[in-house]
Order: sequence, then C-alpha cells, then structure tokens
Amino acid sequence: MIELCRDAIRDPERLAVLRSTRLLDTEAEPAFDRLTRLAARVLHAPAALLAVVDADRQFLKSAFGLSAFDRGSPRPDFSRSFTEYIVRSGRPLVVRDATNHGALGYAPAWSEVQPIACLGVPLTAARCQVVGAFCVIDLQARAWTDTDLQTLQELADAATWEMRSRAEKAELIRTQRRSALQHATASILAEASTLDAAIAPILRTVGEFLDCEAAECWIIDGSGFRRSSRDWFSRESGRLYLKSSREANQAPRWIVTDSAGTVDLSGSEASAFGLSTAFVAPVESDGWRFGTLAFLGSESAVFDESLRPVLSDLGREIGRFAARRERDDEVHEFAALLDQSSEMIVFATSGGRIRHLNSAGRELAGYRGSIVPEDLRIGDLLPQYDVLAAASEPFSDRRWSGQTVLKRPRTGREIDVDASLFLVRDPVSARPLGMAAIVRDARARTRDEALLLGGKARLRGVLEASLDALVTLDHQGDVIEFNPAAERIFGVDADATLGRRFADLIAADDQRAAFEASLHAYIETRSSPSLGERREIEARRGDGTRFPAELTVAAVHLDGPPVFTASLRDISRQKQTEGELRRARDEALASSQAKAAFLANMSHEVRTPMSAVLGYADMLLDPALPAADRQAAIQAIRRNGSHLLQIINDILDLSKIEAGRMRLDPVACSPWQVALEVVSGLRVRGDERGIVLDVEASGPLPESATMDPTRVRQILVNLVGNAIKFSEPGGRVSLRLTARHGASSREGVLRLEVEDRGVGIPADQLEGIFTPFQQADSSSTRKFGGTGLGLSISRRLAEAMGGGIDVKSTLGEGSRFAVELPLRGVDPSRRWLAPSELSRRVASENEAVAEPIGGPLAGRVLLVEDSPDNQRVLLYHLNRMGVEVETAGDGRTGVDRALGGGFDLVLMDMQLPVLDGYGAAGELRRAGFEKPIIALTAHAMSEDRGRCLRSGCTEYLTKPVDVRRLYETLAQQLPIRASDSPPVVSRYADDSGLAALVRKFVASLPGKVARFRETVAANDLAEIESQAHQLRGVGTMYGFPAVTETCALVEAAVREGRDLDLIAELVEEFADLCERIGRGVDEPSPEGSLEIPLLSGPVPSVRS
Repeated sequence: MIELCRDAIRDPERLAVLRSTRLLDTEAEPAFDRLTRLAARVLHAPAALLAVVDADRQFLKSAFGLSAFDRGSPRPDFSRSFTEYIVRSGRPLVVRDATNHGALGYAPAWSEVQPIACLGVPLTAARCQVVGAFCVIDLQARAWTDTDLQTLQELADAATWEMRSRAEKAELIRTQRRSALQHATASILAEASTLDAAIAPILRTVGEFLDCEAAECWIIDGSGFRRSSRDWFSRESGRLYLKSSREANQAPRWIVTDSAGTVDLSGSEASAFGLSTAFVAPVESDGWRFGTLAFLGSESAVFDESLRPVLSDLGREIGRFAARRERDDEVHEFAALLDQSSEMIVFATSGGRIRHLNSAGRELAGYRGSIVPEDLRIGDLLPQYDVLAAASEPFSDRRWSGQTVLKRPRTGREIDVDASLFLVRDPVSARPLGMAAIVRDARARTRDEALLLGGKARLRGVLEASLDALVTLDHQGDVIEFNPAAERIFGVDADATLGRRFADLIAADDQRAAFEASLHAYIETRSSPSLGERREIEARRGDGTRFPAELTVAAVHLDGPPVFTASLRDISRQKQTEGELRRARDEALASSQAKAAFLANMSHEVRTPMSAVLGYADMLLDPALPAADRQAAIQAIRRNGSHLLQIINDILDLSKIEAGRMRLDPVACSPWQVALEVVSGLRVRGDERGIVLDVEASGPLPESATMDPTRVRQILVNLVGNAIKFSEPGGRVSLRLTARHGASSREGVLRLEVEDRGVGIPADQLEGIFTPFQQADSSSTRKFGGTGLGLSISRRLAEAMGGGIDVKSTLGEGSRFAVELPLRGVDPSRRWLAPSELSRRVASENEAVAEPIGGPLAGRVLLVEDSPDNQRVLLYHLNRMGVEVETAGDGRTGVDRALGGGFDLVLMDMQLPVLDGYGAAGELRRAGFEKPIIALTAHAMSEDRGRCLRSGCTEYLTKPVDVRRLYETLAQQLPIRASDSPPVVSRYADDSGLAALVRKFVASLPGKVARFRETVAANDLAEIESQAHQLRGVGTMYGFPAVTETCALVEAAVREGRDLDLIAELVEEFADLCERIGRGVDEPSPEGSLEIPLLSGPVPSVRS
C-alpha cells in the first residue's frame, strides 16, 4: 500500500504554484500534445495523458488515444484516479494489473472504460511542487520495464521544462505588462489636475490589466469611507454590483485593509453578483490613509500575487498625489484668502527676502499689474524693518506696531501707513520660519474717519428729513430716539417720548400685544416672523386720535443686546385715496353695466323705428297700394326717421359734453316765446295720447334776455316729452315759468317747472336718472322706450349755462322737474310784462312763423350729389322752392359745370367720388368762382363745419336735410319772387287721405269767425274762451299750427282778464288768418306761396 499525503492536494503553496503555471482551463497546446502522442507511440500504449490537479478536480491539459479521455474534462470519480495517487504520493506509479494490485487496493473507475495497466510519473513546477501527472494507460495487463519508466520520466522532464519555459515567458510578459501598467498610471497622475480626474482612467487601466469585472475607489473623509465619484466595470455583473452598492450608499465591510492583497468575497455583498475575489490596495501617504482601491473578479479570476508591490506602490503614488494636491489647494486657498484682504500682507525669510506679497500689498507698493522682483526685501518697502533688525536687542518674539512710512521702490514715493511686524514660527517645532508684516494705508484710515463722521451727519440729515416716523428702541421696546417726522405724525415732542414704551403709541390692544410679542421672540430666539415685514396698524396720536399707519420693525445688532428701528408711515391719505379708487371702480363698473344695458336698449330703440321704415318702404313698392295707405306709409317713415335722428342727436350731444366741446350760442330771445314754441311743437304728441299741455307764467317775465334758445328748447323738449311719455292717457302736463330779479338790474333767474301726473319715480332712484344710459326702472325702457340719455344731457346743458335741474317725485302720483337758469342781458329800461302781453307780442312778431315759410325762390342751382336717392329727394324740395336745378354725380363733373357759368348757387355733398367736396370747393375758389357754395355732409361735429368753411364753402347743412333749414339757407343767398298776401296751406295738403277732412275744416272756418265776432259783440267772455280753447286743440290736427297759436292767445287774454278791445283785435287777426287759409285751399300752386309739408312740428336736425 502506497502511503499518501492527505493534505497534499489542498496545500496552498502547491495550489499557488499550480495557478502560476496558467495551465488550468486553457486551450490545447501543440507542445504538450506532441509529448503525449510520443509517449503512447514509444511505449506502445493505446493512450497517454498529461493532467494537472486542482484542489477538487483534475484537468487534462493533453490526452492522446482513447476517446474516453476527452481533454479538459474533469472526471467525476477524481478521488479514485491514477493522477490522485501520483500527486498525493509525489512518486511514480507502476500498475501491471489494476484489478489485482495490492498497492491500490481497488481498480480506478472511469466513466466509460476500465483501465487495466498504468505507468505514471509526477509533474513538478516551481519550488518542486507536484502539480500533476504524466501517464500512459493500457486496457490489458502489462509488465512495465525500468526502461519504460525511464523513458516516461524523460518525457515528463520535457513537459516540466516546457511548463517552466512557458512560465518564464509568461513572467516576462507579466513583467513587461507591469512595467507598462506602472508607466501608464504614472502618466495619468502626471497629467491629472484633480484626484477624481486621475481615479477614473487608473481604475480602467488596472482593471483591464487584471481582467477583472469591476473596480472602484473609496475615499476617507471626516465621516468615514465614501465612494469616489468614479468607478469602472467591464461586465454586466460588475455593473449590477456597482449600482447596488451605490444605491446602498454604504462602504462594504471587506474594503477596510491596511496592505495590498487578495480578499475572499464569500458571504459579502459582492458575492450575490458572482464576484468572489477582490484585490485591494490602500491609498496612503506618509502613514496617512486616504482610501482604498478595489478590483473585483469572479470565480475564474486569478490575481497575480506578484502584482501586490505594484498595486501597493500605485496606492502610495495616488496617496502622495492626493496629499500634494491637497497641499497645493491649501496654499492656493490661503493665497486667495490673503488676496481678499484689503491690507498689505508680506511674508519674508529670516534674512528679509520677500517670499509672498498679496494683491493689496502689490497695489500699495506700486507693483499692480507687474512682477515683483525676486530680490525684493522687506526693508525695501518698510525702512522700519531695517531699524529694528539693526537694534541691539534681537528681534525674536517681540512684535512691533505703529505708524511708519511705506516706500514705493519704483517711484521712491513714501506714504503714511499703519504697520505690524512680527516673527513667524513653526507651530510644532517653534523654529523661526521668517518675518511677516501687516500694513494698512493710513490715508484710508483718515478717509474712513472722515467718512464715518460724514455718515453720521448724513444719517442725522436722513432722520430729520424723512417724511416717515423713524423711532429707535432698546431691547425692551423703550424709545431712545424720535425723529422730527415722528414728532409731527404723533403730535408729541421727542423729549416726552424718550424712555416710554413704543407700544403705547399703538391703539389696538391685539396689535400692541403682537408687537411686544415679536420683540420678545427676537430677543429669545434671534428670529421673529413679524420683523422686517410691513404691517398695517392703528396708531394713536398724543391727543388720543387714531389714524391708520404702516409699521416696519428691523433689528440692529451691536456689541450688546440688539436695538430695533421702527419706521412708521401715516397712510390716512392713502386709505382715503383707496376708498375713492374703490368708489371710482364701483362707479366705473356701474357705468359699464349701464352702458351695456344702454347698448341692448339702443339696439331696440334703433331697430324698432328702422323696422317700421323698412316695412313701410316695402309697402310703397306695391303699385296697387291705395293713396291713403301710401300717404300714411310716407308719414310713418318720416315720423320714425325723425325718431332715429333724435337718438343720433342725443348721442352726439352726450359725446360733445363729455369731450368738453359743447358750444353755447347765447343770443337775445324771449323765454316766453321759447316755452310757447316747445308746447306748440309737442301738442300734437300730447293730443295723440289724450294728454293736455298747459303753459303759464307765475308773474311778469322779461321781454328779452340773453341765453341759448336752442339748448333751452332742447332741455324743455326732453322734460315735456318725458312728461308726456310717462303720463297715462287723459292726464295733464304743465310748463310753468317764474322769473325773479338778480343782484343787478341786468340779471335775473329763470325757473322752468314741468309737472305731470304720471307714474312717478322711486325715491332711491331719483339721482340715478341723471346718469347716462340709465332710467328709473329698466322695465320702463321696454314699456315707454327711450335711450336714457335725455335727462343726463339736460342736466349737463343746464349746468353748462350756469344753472341746474332738480326733481321731486312721488311714486304713482307724478313728478316735477325744475330748471333754474341765469338771466343775463336783461334791459333795465324796459319793464317785465305779464304773460298775456308777452303772448300778444310774440304772436305779432312771429306771425310769419305761423304763415308759410315764404315765397318761391329765383335762381339756378347746381346740385352735386352722388346718391340717386338723395338727388331725387333734394330735386323734389328744390323744385317746390321754385329754383331751377341741374345735377352732377361727382366732384370733378361738378367743378366743370359750375365753371361753365350760369349758376347762382352750388349745393355740394362733401363725400363724392373722383374729387370730394372739400377739394371741389377749394378748386372752384382758386378758379375765381364767387357764387355761394352750400356744403352738405353727414358729419355733424363742430370741427366738420369748420373744415367745410375753410375749404371755401359759404354755409354748412347736415344730413338728413331739414327742409325748413334748407329753404332758410337758400333764401339768404337767392332772391324771393314777389307775391301778394300769400295763402296758408295745410301741412297735410298732399295727403289725399286727409284732403277731404282738411277742406271740410276750412269750409267751417267762416262760420266760426262769424260766431267769434258775435260773442265779442255780446261781450260773452265765457263763450269766447270756450271757442278759442276748442279751435286751439284742432288747428294743428288739420295742419294749421297758426290757428292753434292764435286761439291760444285769445284764450290767455280772456283768462287774464284783459280788456275787450285787445280780445277783439286778436279775433280779427284770427279772421284774417282764416281768409288766407281759404285761399290756400282754392289756390294750392306754389307760385304765390311755399308751404313745406311737415308732420308734427319741425323735423329735428343733426346738431353740430
């Protein structure tokens, strides 16, 4: 029985030598295959093999012969193989018949064959370690000779030589690679500027050299190990491990090591990722540990122990690099810190040569932007150093401080400085390292002292000039400084407040408590959310009154306890402004809402008459429409057109008032006449609704005064019109005039009151009715119509004339609007007249108004108008006025025809094709045309009138054209044909549907005149008043407003008790009027007179 060494297989030294051969798990090599093939042939054996043995397996590096001996296949029954015995014993093995071999004690088992004879010798490597066996095998019993054993031993020696040669080559390669590795890492460290920049390429270079799967670097800081920002991996398992380790953020327990070497990773975090071995090297310098390098490999990784010194050296080089960079960083940081100083700092050797001069020192010494000489000495800058160095007492630990001079070597100039010179010693050994000096420009100190004094003066100036109260408080909240603004705001002297608690000046208890709590909190914690924030408080003045204020408190840190600065601003005016802004916003919002409602209402107000206009126009297109219906349609179109024009006038008036462009034209006029004209014009509207209109005067009135009759009439039309609109049928509307003398005989006050018995206005809405776009009740907009602008315009017009409007109303009972206007230009030499006298004078002066406009005009007129519809309308009216008319369709044609001669007047639209009216008028004037040019334009603003006149026009008319205004304008430029006592024609003379009724009424007039004369002769005043009242109501109804006005005068004279002669005179005027009315029916031709057909009073024109 062969004695075996049971521990020989797992001997660490043997296994290390085996791994150094690099034979395990390698590919086939021709050198070893030739030896096994030669052994089988020489020894006449069917098979030969060369195997190396690991701790628990054998690896067939080379096999020849039987297929059962596949190369590289470990045998499962390794424990009973021939190679096991050879390695364990360390001696040759000779087996003639394994089935009966006493030395083995059993036959070795193989997976497929049963070897019978075996001859094997051990294979030795470095340090005589047996790493495997070289064997020949036969499948039958065989007697081996000594020659066979010697031959096999020689072949084994050849294999051993091959292994050693192979190992030497591998060692040479490893040596070269180690050298290359050392060179590569040295180059990386030489080129890197930071440790992180060096670590990354080093990990990659060494990791690839070791053929490992991952590498990482751990750095030691104050909190222990921490991973470097750099790592490396070559395989997926390495990446997964690094990711898991990074997420755990904890250094692995196996990383701590004091020397380079291999670490078994079994049971560690890395083993879970298939990593079993790590080669770890510390990073250190001069005994100081910086960190650790770790290179991790899997089970197949073999780390060359010869690399231990290489990696140890690498760790030390990295450590020295890190220490050097850290020292450099410290030096740079220290130098940068010194450069931040505003004082000169100098380091010099013990001999006085300057080694470092900071930035402020270079500038102070005159070396800014230039290099300091290497041989510059501290004595060259500070002569005081040489004085101290030459003193008999050695300059050791003594420190000198004082004022001296600094010499600038480049210029020789000296400046005053404050300097300190002292010896610098090593803190450990206490040996002298050199000299140091700290120098400060004394000029800066002087300047700083001046600045400090100036700053204090400026601060005092700020405190005294500040408009805000600035109060300084001590840490207990007591006042220690009180500026003049605080005295003014609080109404107390500063002396009276010093030492008092500032909180006493805060009125509200909760605000006072919060203020004191914020101060206490800051004293305790050095933090308070209330400090530094602007807060609104209610403050208390010295007299006890309260006012709103903004308070800001800030803490000021001094050597002792903190003090506080309170800034307080009186915001009473700001609060008032904010309130006004809120009210303005609310008013603007209300105005916006009112305008929105107005637009909706305006849509209704415009669409309603427009629908009527379009509807009646469609009716007129029917040729079979009866004459009566045709006339009614025309009247409806005219009535609704007038309504639309009134809406436009209201909007234009409001816009001019709001823009401040409303122009008043005060002239001498009769207030009573204006009132009569308003009532006369609105009487038909009242008659249509069954409402009685009265006008009366409470006492005498001036016969004439200076005012704008157009605007007064506009105010009264709005007020009386509203009274009619909001009165129920059968009601009564009264216009009452009252005048009183003013401060002088030429002045007075006119009061116009309009009273109705209508729906009334709620008390809470009385003021709102004068706001644009508003009515007392939105429902009234739908029931009664209207834009909601009339009252606003009326009030503003009254105010523009120096007066005003007020209102009194009771809901369900009616309203009374009163207008008061100043009377100016009253003639003091003429007495004020009673209403009856005024009525008679007005009737006689305005008799022509009640009569037709006047006789027909003479002359040729050129009408320049591009609209065919407007041409037809104007041709109709111009022909009725008796003039001869020719037309032109554009401005160029108009100029050519006008210059052709023969025209007495040009009527020209301003908006024309080819050449507009402005250009045409200017061209005519430049060509010497002197005849009148009347402008027609749809623009109704005052600046449009000025533009027309500047272009050369004589007069200006707005569209739609008011026929009466057109006649009056033409009559000023053209002669009127002579005629005798012109007849009076009814306004409804062209209405075929009313013609029969008008003739019947005219036929009844002679009887009424006779009846009037009879009652006058009988002195029957009651009957006279009754007849006059009856005729007053029907005269306008048949188109004869002169009848209404004349009978109104008769009625007023009877009521006022005037003498019978005056009444008889008025009756005769009525008789003369009736005679002319009779001739107007018999002679309707315009040759004798011209009556412009109207509806119910004058058509309103677009106001400029």
